[in-house]
This record gives sequence, C-alpha cells and structure tokens, in this order.
Amino acid sequence: MKFEVNQLVIYKGSNGYEIGKIKRIKDSKSAWIWYHSGDTAALTDFDLIEPIINDYCIQDLLNKEVEE
Repeated sequence: MKFEVNQLVIYKGSNGYEIGKIKRIKDSKSAWIWYHSGDTAALTDFDLIEPIINDYCIQDLLNKEVEE
C-alpha cells in the first residue's frame, strides 16, 4: 500500500481504533501522523495503519442524524 501526505488512516492501538492524518513520510516503513488536534505527530509504522478509503464523505456522515 502506498501512503501519501494528508491521507487519512486508521490505527489499531491497544485501547481501540484511532483516526489519523499523515503529516510527513519518514521512509518506506513509517510516517509522522497526527492523531489529535494538537501539533504533535507520532511516528507510526505503516504495518500498524490502514487507509480510510471513503474520506470524501466523512463530513456528510458526521452531519447525518438518525430519524426516530
């Protein structure tokens, strides 16, 4: 899988899943990734992340409301 700067990814950690955004590619095995709204990024191996392929519709999904 080829990862790119600004790509949204999902990371499976010991406490659950986290959404992140690639800030900078370090090498062929890892990248610096933002996992929160601050400026600090965590160095993460590509083996630990998967791309989010429907990132184009995230805002629409967040805006949806369940009708009861």
